Amino acid sequence: MNELDVFILCDDETKVYAYSFHSILGQAGYKSEVHVPNLSYGNQEDEYAPKCITAFLTDSLYVWAKNFRFFEKNKDIPTIVIINENFSLPNGIRELPKSHQYRLLRNNSSLGMQTVMRHVTEIVWLHHLPKTLQNHYKHEKYRREKFLLDLSDRLKELNIQHEVGIISQEVSKNSFVLSNWTKTYQQLINSKLTGNPLNTIKTAEELLKNPELPEYLVGMVHFYRGEGLRESGQHEKAIIEYNKAIKLIDEESNPQDYHQVLYQLGDMSYVCGDHIFAREQQNDILECINSSNPYTGVIYRGLGHLDLMDKQYKSAQSHYKNALEIAKSNRNQFRVIEAFNSIAEVNVYIDPNNVLPYISNARKLAEHCGAKLELGKGYYIEAHYFNSKRNYNQALQSAQKSNQILEKVQYASGLARVNSIIADTYIHTGQIDRAKQSAIFAYNYYKKENIYPTLKNQSEIQIERITDLL
Repeated sequence: MNELDVFILCDDETKVYAYSFHSILGQAGYKSEVHVPNLSYGNQEDEYAPKCITAFLTDSLYVWAKNFRFFEKNKDIPTIVIINENFSLPNGIRELPKSHQYRLLRNNSSLGMQTVMRHVTEIVWLHHLPKTLQNHYKHEKYRREKFLLDLSDRLKELNIQHEVGIISQEVSKNSFVLSNWTKTYQQLINSKLTGNPLNTIKTAEELLKNPELPEYLVGMVHFYRGEGLRESGQHEKAIIEYNKAIKLIDEESNPQDYHQVLYQLGDMSYVCGDHIFAREQQNDILECINSSNPYTGVIYRGLGHLDLMDKQYKSAQSHYKNALEIAKSNRNQFRVIEAFNSIAEVNVYIDPNNVLPYISNARKLAEHCGAKLELGKGYYIEAHYFNSKRNYNQALQSAQKSNQILEKVQYASGLARVNSIIADTYIHTGQIDRAKQSAIFAYNYYKKENIYPTLKNQSEIQIERITDLL
C-alpha cells in the first residue's frame, strides 16, 4: 500500500468516477488502487490505512457511517467525500472532521463528473504530489505538467468542457496553471485525436519554433508531427520525425511516451511490408509495459492490423475486441471508435451480420467527438461491406461520403483505400473508365510512397482486370 500515490475508496454507485480517476492517474504515471468495500459484515475501517491520499467517492450514508472512524484516525490524509443532498450525520457524530485537507460535496443536481474530478485533482496536486514533484527537477516537472494535460484531454473525451486545474483559484495560486505553450500543445493532441493531420503538422511546427517549449517536450512534439505526416501520406518524413522523438525521450523517466514512439516505428515496418519485424516489435513492447497500461489496447489493435493484412481474420477479430475492452474500461472514446471500426472491418470477412452495428456505434461516437478521420474510415468500411453484398448503389454512396470527409482532412492512405473500393464498385456497375481512374489513383499512391505492398499488389491486379474489360 505504501507504494501507492492515491487510494480511492468508493461504492457501486460512484465507482464510475473512481475508475475514471484511476485511469487518468495511470496514464500520468502514478499508482492508484480502487477499492469497493464489502459492507455485508463487520466494521472494516481498520483495514484501510494507506499512507497516501484517499479520494473517498460515495453517496452512500452507510458507507460513510462504516468508514467515519477511518477519517478521524487519518486526519493527515487528504480526503474527498461525496454524499447525498439530504445527508445527515450518523448517530453519535456531531460534526465532520475539521481539516484543510478535507472536501465535502453534496450530491445535488449540479454535482457532476467535472466537479468531482476538479476536487479530487486539487487534493492530489495541492496536498501530496508537490512534495515530491519539485519544479527544479526536469522530469518531475514534466510529469506534473503532463498530468494536467492528460487530465484536460481526458475530460474532453468524457465530454466535460471545463479544464481541471485551470479554473481553480487555489490551483492557480500554487502555480499549477498551464502556461501558453501548453495550450498549443493541447491543440496539437486534439488535432491528432480528431483526425486532422494537416493541422497536427502545422501546430507541431508552431510549437517547435516556440522558445517557451520545454526541452523535455520536444521529443513528443516531433512524435506528433510524425503522426500528422504519416496520416497525410508522407511516410518517409514521418519516420524521420519518429527517430528524432525516440532519441529525445528518456525511457527511464517517461516509459509510456517512449514505448508509444517505439510502437509507431514498429508499425511503420508493417506499413512498409515487414510484418515479421513489426509483430516482434509490438510483442516486445507488450511484454515491457504493465498489463493495466491503457496503451496495451493500441498494441492489440496494431497486432490486429497485422493479422488482417495477413488474412488471419479470427486472430485479428480477437485482438480488436481486446483493444475495445481496454478502451471501454479506460473510457477512452477515441480508442473505442477506432476499435469499433476495426472490428467492423474484419467482420466483413467472417461475421457480415455484425458489420453495420459496429459501424453505427463508431459513427455516433465519431460525430459526437468530432473524430473526422475515423468517421471517414467508417464510411469506406461500410462501402466495402455493401460491395460484398452486391448493393453497389449504396456502396458508391458510402464511398463518396468517405472520400468527401477524408479529402477535407487529407488522410492520404484512406483516400487510396476509398478509391480502390470505388473502382470495385464501378467494375460491377459497368463504368470501366471511371473504375480505371480510381484504381490508378490508389496504385500511384502506394507506388509513390512505397508502402503497403499487399495493397499495392491488389491495386495492380485490379488495374489488370480493368484493362481486360476495356
